[in-house]
Amino acid sequence: MKPRSAHRRTRVLAALVGVVVVTLYAVVALLQILVWNPEAAVPGLTAAEVWREVGTASQGPPNVSVVAVIAAVPCSRSFSAGSWR
Repeated sequence: MKPRSAHRRTRVLAALVGVVVVTLYAVVALLQILVWNPEAAVPGLTAAEVWREVGTASQGPPNVSVVAVIAAVPCSRSFSAGSWR
């Protein structure tokens, strides 16, 4: 009985590590889209200032769909990680 339990523990640990890595990747992707890219596009302005200028040009900042799409993968992986046997 013990080897099976150890094998399951290894799989669960691997799944959890995977979820953490994918979540960190998603956070970096959001930072790239919402902070680093705008600051690189307009040197000397902060991301908030860039998005304010984008708003005054009636372009609007990225909406909730950007965060939702990027968050969908880590969330779906964390739910499916619990379904392992």
